[in-house]
Amino acid sequence: MPENSLNLYDVVKALALPPGSLLVILFLGILLLAAGRRRLGFLVTFLGVLVFYLLATPIVASRLGAAAQTTTVALQKQQFLASDAQAIVVLAAGLWPNAPEYGGGTIDEVTLQRLAYAAYLWRQRNLPILVSGGNSREAAGSLAQLMKKSLEESFGVPVEWVEDKSGDTYENAQFSAEILHRADVSRIILVTHASHMPRAAELFRTAGLTVTPAPTAFSGSSHSYVGVYLPRQSALSTSYTAIYELLGNVWYEMRGKLKKPEKT
Repeated sequence: MPENSLNLYDVVKALALPPGSLLVILFLGILLLAAGRRRLGFLVTFLGVLVFYLLATPIVASRLGAAAQTTTVALQKQQFLASDAQAIVVLAAGLWPNAPEYGGGTIDEVTLQRLAYAAYLWRQRNLPILVSGGNSREAAGSLAQLMKKSLEESFGVPVEWVEDKSGDTYENAQFSAEILHRADVSRIILVTHASHMPRAAELFRTAGLTVTPAPTAFSGSSHSYVGVYLPRQSALSTSYTAIYELLGNVWYEMRGKLKKPEKT
């Protein structure tokens, strides 16, 4: 994908999601105050501050996360052992571009969480693994190649297939399905974050695969009664991810690439 289009996407994404969208609201409130629209300016500014606070609290963030994540519970051991899956598919998330200790860019903590769970599942069943993630502007090679390196060198888990052309979840599913169908694989265990699983699982099913979801990193709050109302950076990050996934589901449905998931 051309670098300019990625840059435009990054700008739109930053302004549409918190905290960028909230800063836009606050800036608008300040402009209204400066223009003499005091009542409207105070209202817009107050709403911006209020929403900023709410999204940064664990109680709101955990509920947003629960709304975004899959309704399928994490795989229990008996369910996993009973699955007739033929392969494990792990989806990339992002990159940590400045990692001099690794000699350059490496996978981010979100991708690492998925790899850790995939390694755990592999040790239960020893199924072949496919990693999926396209090229990155910040590192030489693809996210999938970095995932393969991490699984093999850090976890001691072999990788059978590398899908390194995809730029989004839809392409993850399409290009992975092409590779797996050539290997006569049609039943997979899909590993991604719980908040990402509803969209990812449906797209992989649409691509012609039978999917057993294996979500990881479920949202939740372990803070005290008072602590859930105190703003935290981690809560704002959870809210960001949840809103991103919920908007992503809407966007894919509008484009006809994603059916609305049924309640389970």
